[in-house]
Amino acid sequence: LLYQIMVYVHNIRKKGIFLIHTFLSLIFVLAFILFSWYLIIIGIIIYYLQIFLIGNCILTNIEFNSSSKRNSWYHFYLTKLGFKLDRDKVNFFVIYIKPWIILCISLVLQIVFKINPLLF
Repeated sequence: LLYQIMVYVHNIRKKGIFLIHTFLSLIFVLAFILFSWYLIIIGIIIYYLQIFLIGNCILTNIEFNSSSKRNSWYHFYLTKLGFKLDRDKVNFFVIYIKPWIILCISLVLQIVFKINPLLF
């Protein structure tokens, strides 16, 4: 019974981390609509600090119970959905391309088109 309780608690914790990770990833993808471009820059800096100091996303390390730099939350779940993607290419895109695309979109919308972010 104790083992079953421990497994149940572990599964709840894992689902909670997954939901938090999913929520934060969605927030970041929508950041150009939600936040001012200077807050996005701060978010990118924080993201890179964790990548360079820890080697990976903190939530990825917790969710997969590993500190491997090769773990990829995006690759893992996209593969589960049936996509056949190269892990290194996914990691490269998520770390080095996606943040700058989001920042560029926010700069164009907020500075060029003068569209205010919804939240801050």
